[in-house]
Amino acid sequence: MKKRNNNKKKYSHIKKEFMTAHEFQYYEMFKPLESEFNIIIQPQVSLISIIQRDTYYGAKYPKELNRLVDFAVFTQKYDLILLIEIGDNSHKKRERFIRDIYVKKICNEANIRLIFYNPSKFINEFEAQNRLRNEIIAYYDYTNYIYCYSVNNINGW
Repeated sequence: MKKRNNNKKKYSHIKKEFMTAHEFQYYEMFKPLESEFNIIIQPQVSLISIIQRDTYYGAKYPKELNRLVDFAVFTQKYDLILLIEIGDNSHKKRERFIRDIYVKKICNEANIRLIFYNPSKFINEFEAQNRLRNEIIAYYDYTNYIYCYSVNNINGW
């Protein structure tokens, strides 16, 4: 009879916080913009839920699509406006830095705006909100321009 190895690692599961302290701090700062622009700010969004891999070109960075971004900003119809990463201390680690490069590349390929906040640079609510406010306004200005352009071309203008 085979002896059982009782020295195997035992795994346990421990509850963890949904957001880091910095992420939660930024979430609280961003929250008022939801009502100002009628948007949704969703924390902890998986890239694979918003980006589809183009199988024609092969699988670039396959593991990175399973990663989470700190926040996604959506319209009320869940059209993606942009993604946000909070560059806390975890982003200073080598493997996280490399992961961030891949995520940037994926977002660029998918034509998705990705912005980074550095907690040491954006320490007050006004600056953090104003930066996001400007990004949202730019999105809507661009979207309205595209809409007006396409409507005018359909009507022969």
